[in-house]
Amino acid sequence: MKNAGSADFERIGDIDEVPPATGEGEQVAIESLIGQEIAIIGFTLTEARSEALRGRTIATVQLLRRDGTKAWCTTWSGPLISRLKTLEERKALPRRCVIRRTVGKRGFGYYTLESARVAEKVPGNAARDTGPAKSEPQGPKVPESRQDLKK
Repeated sequence: MKNAGSADFERIGDIDEVPPATGEGEQVAIESLIGQEIAIIGFTLTEARSEALRGRTIATVQLLRRDGTKAWCTTWSGPLISRLKTLEERKALPRRCVIRRTVGKRGFGYYTLESARVAEKVPGNAARDTGPAKSEPQGPKVPESRQDLKK
């Protein structure tokens, strides 16, 4: 049995050599990006650590907004992660796009990427969100003074 001071132990890198799964700039919720043109610069994939998401892959997506600011978000949306992997395999990053949220037949929401050019041509694209999914929290409550706008 080898002791802790062995050569094998010394070859193991330090935790500080591995950057955390975060990005540059402001962390944003993916919901805040729906319908906005962004550029995906890159991404990293990690295994979920929470009990609720155990066994799921999480993507940390680095993006650039049209105004030039950097931001990042996380998602475990299977279709979006699949598209990111395809873009990486084809060496097609960075890439402009729009994030869209769809609710499937069973009521669960997922995110996809669509062409920024196509999104520009669709009237009211920013409002293409199809409603809250079962697995997602509801958005902020509308103040009473703005209730009349919801009618």
